[in-house]
Amino acid sequence: MNTLPTSRDPAAQLSFFHLSVFEAMMKLKSVTLAANELELPQSSLSRNLHTLREHFNDQLFIRTRNGMIPTSVAQSIAKGVEEALRIYRTGLCERRQFDPAESERNFRIAASDLGQYYMMPLVRRHSIDVAPDVSFTAVPIGRTLISDLESGRPTLRSGATRTFTPM
Repeated sequence: MNTLPTSRDPAAQLSFFHLSVFEAMMKLKSVTLAANELELPQSSLSRNLHTLREHFNDQLFIRTRNGMIPTSVAQSIAKGVEEALRIYRTGLCERRQFDPAESERNFRIAASDLGQYYMMPLVRRHSIDVAPDVSFTAVPIGRTLISDLESGRPTLRSGATRTFTPM
């Protein structure tokens, strides 16, 4: 069974930008103010709002003298939209800085036997004060070093390697 959405799946028709439009409308209750907040022309915000309305088969916001008020459908999906945007912004968009003092990461270091023998004790000794919860695993240098590095298997390579010239 395919758990990923297909192009025909209604959930795949909405982007995080659509959810941002919804969020701005919930917060500001005005197409003009929401468009300004998102730095969009009002017509673009209206088109995105139209897509949301079609997707949820509801007006979502009704124009009144006091601004655009959310319908019961809009109110019922607001928490889900807020949570999805929070996850997106903090988990996917926020740039995380490496803090060795807080990290619990395991670094895999590819090194020759000699490199492991000399380097690993030095690395461990240095990390005790700077990164107490970081660990290191030595992995052998193999013929697949480049693909291993690209896949993230070893985090770092140490030592000299031969350069092979194709014939």
